[in-house]
Amino acid sequence: MQRTFFIILLLCAPIILGAKEAFTQAQSLCFIENKGQITDQNHSSRNDIDAKLATGNGLNIFVGRQGLHYQYARPLDSTHTDMYRMDVELLNSNPDAKLLKEEAQYYYETYYTPPFGPDHGATAHSFKRFTYQNIYPNIDWTLYIKDNKLEYDFIVHPGGNVKDIQMRYGGANDLTLQGDGSIKAINPMGKLVELAPISHLQESGENKCVRYCINNKRLSFNAEAYSGTLIIDPVLEWATYYGGDSTDLLTGMVVDSLNNLYVYGYTASISNIATNGAYQTSLWGNPDACLAKFDALGNKKWATYYGGEGGENSSNCVIDKFANIYLTGTTFSDSGIATSNAWQTTRGNASNNAFLSKFDSLGNLVWGTYFGSAGDVFSRGLAIDTIGSLFITGSVNTSLGSFGTPGVFHTSFQGGSADAYLAKFSNLGSLLWATYYGGPNSDIGYSVTTDNSLNVYIAGVSSSTNGIATAGAYQTVYAGSNDAFLAKFNSLGNQIWSTYFGGPSWETLKYIKTDNSKNIYMCGESQSYSGIASANAFQTNNMGGRDAYLCRFDSVGHLVWSTYFGNTNDDYSYHIFIKDSNLIYLTGATYSNTGIATSGALQIVFGGTTDAYLARFNASGQRVWATYYGGTGIDVGIASVMDYMGNLYLGGTTTSATGIASGNAYQTSLNSAEDMFLAKIGADTFRIAPTFNDTLFCAGDTF
Repeated sequence: MQRTFFIILLLCAPIILGAKEAFTQAQSLCFIENKGQITDQNHSSRNDIDAKLATGNGLNIFVGRQGLHYQYARPLDSTHTDMYRMDVELLNSNPDAKLLKEEAQYYYETYYTPPFGPDHGATAHSFKRFTYQNIYPNIDWTLYIKDNKLEYDFIVHPGGNVKDIQMRYGGANDLTLQGDGSIKAINPMGKLVELAPISHLQESGENKCVRYCINNKRLSFNAEAYSGTLIIDPVLEWATYYGGDSTDLLTGMVVDSLNNLYVYGYTASISNIATNGAYQTSLWGNPDACLAKFDALGNKKWATYYGGEGGENSSNCVIDKFANIYLTGTTFSDSGIATSNAWQTTRGNASNNAFLSKFDSLGNLVWGTYFGSAGDVFSRGLAIDTIGSLFITGSVNTSLGSFGTPGVFHTSFQGGSADAYLAKFSNLGSLLWATYYGGPNSDIGYSVTTDNSLNVYIAGVSSSTNGIATAGAYQTVYAGSNDAFLAKFNSLGNQIWSTYFGGPSWETLKYIKTDNSKNIYMCGESQSYSGIASANAFQTNNMGGRDAYLCRFDSVGHLVWSTYFGNTNDDYSYHIFIKDSNLIYLTGATYSNTGIATSGALQIVFGGTTDAYLARFNASGQRVWATYYGGTGIDVGIASVMDYMGNLYLGGTTTSATGIASGNAYQTSLNSAEDMFLAKIGADTFRIAPTFNDTLFCAGDTF
């Protein structure tokens, strides 16, 4: 990304002169180095400042060897702006600390204002990581961009003294150590909250207790005895088990606009699941579906069973802009599912049917419907489009029932042991249309998603040698014993394009998701040693018998990139979460005890038999970071989501009795052989900042 424009940055009173759209080009947060363009109000260069971060929320952050400077701007009216600065000073820091600028970005800025002159100018490049070596004796200070927010770590090498680190909050009206171990700095323009520090030894990954201390607006650290290199990094906020006296399995999570977390799955437990006053307070089948709401602090607000006498599992869930929750899955019950106003009030003459249900934000059932006929119908995927229409996908083994409505892609069963299907419902629970999808052999739909133009995408697994790929598709030929497939439909149920995806062995498909640019991301596992990774992949080779894969297609079905992810043992992927095209999170489980976690991760050491993992990739398919998560048992990462504050949540199932829950958890102990788990990971050190509208002043303006 390249942009040349005129701009002046003032540390104390920033007047921004030049093209306003320039700042829209730098919305991805980065350190823009100081080449002399940052001055004080007297236009004198601030050589003590090494870089600036423009957050785009009325807050600019300046970085130097002496600390951080937070500069706020809040427009009062069309001609006046209120400004304030809070300095977080590193007391007695090394003014000659060596600066390493790392993870260079494409974006840069060129300045032609004084003192640079109009002919050549000065170019300021951008970076994602700054490290000050020996900011204190044998202590490094690393600042980096994580999830588009600023975070920092202190790395205390052998010989360094944690107590040397002291930070003075100049400009803070109040600096308070809170009960949860975090600190809150209040100034006239807002507040900043630093979470309680989480620290670990670099060599072993062992957690160490480090606490904040405050004395006269000075922040320091106390650490228990340790040996090795200590990394102080506030990350994990809370983690909890969730389950009762029997098996409890999480299948996914969603968040609402108020940062509440909804988790769903299925359970055989008769206790510790539903809350008093819930829609369904007791277990009816074995298992029942379950749905629970947690707030951002990890407190359970309500939870309910959902099911009848025959047993249910919930496979997917979405939430609309009114915080209504839609749940789908498969049922074996003749009762306890459909409401009286349902589109289909009775189960079809088969062993199982799909179901689709709507709950309000308080956990009350609004409506529920069966979806099925004389054959077996499974529901595995659910999506909602921008106008509130619902789409489910799964598999069906009959030509009888509500499939193949007039005008859709396939009105009849295509053959084999099963066809995939795609069905569209209104938010009132009425079927609008349904189509078969498949070839002469078995085809199963596993996931569905939509884009912002009301197109619908389904993906799954096929053993059909024809009837899948369209002419000109990325992969028109069936390649292995099972291939994944990806198909695009319009809002009327007509196919636009479809492709195989796979190598000479077999592939699974677990999840698909789109971003705002209509790119489609797929994940699953592969046993193929070719036909998966692109030349520009993060990992071009299958490292074990079964590796996860992550790939990106554009909106016309062309493969943009694809990568394996795994090491020498089996590795699985289950879910993709996308914040934007540069924040791609892959969740799964791994048997590989090395090669997964990156340096400085939340958990860098493999915990047990199987660990969950969470990995972030960028828009080019390169891994940014990854972490293990788990104890000594079997831990499986099923899903991850991000709330509107930028906090990440990881969820899954566990048999580990330790290494899962934090001390402040809703449920601190494992209640049965297998429980669900939830973990909240703070997006950055400085988590809460005031939100103001930027006012940019162009040449000729006055204020």
